[in-house]
Amino acid sequence: MKGMNNKILHVDLASGTSWMITPASADIENYIGGRGLAVKLFTDMSNSILDPLAPDNPLIFMNGPLTDTIMTSGRFQIISRS
Repeated sequence: MKGMNNKILHVDLASGTSWMITPASADIENYIGGRGLAVKLFTDMSNSILDPLAPDNPLIFMNGPLTDTIMTSGRFQIISRS
């Protein structure tokens, strides 16, 4: 799963800042693919009673693990609470 480069860009639109997140190796192995890791990040960043229209509702764009590899898969996921 090294095609993901172990980097996630976190952008805070309210403050206009961004920083890199390095997911744990266990998370990359346990939550295979863009969808699994995105859902893991979403549950870590939010709670179960989050209002879908709240400004702190995470909006996660995650590419799949085969993106930009020899397999040339172009899948990505958009995860949020609706």
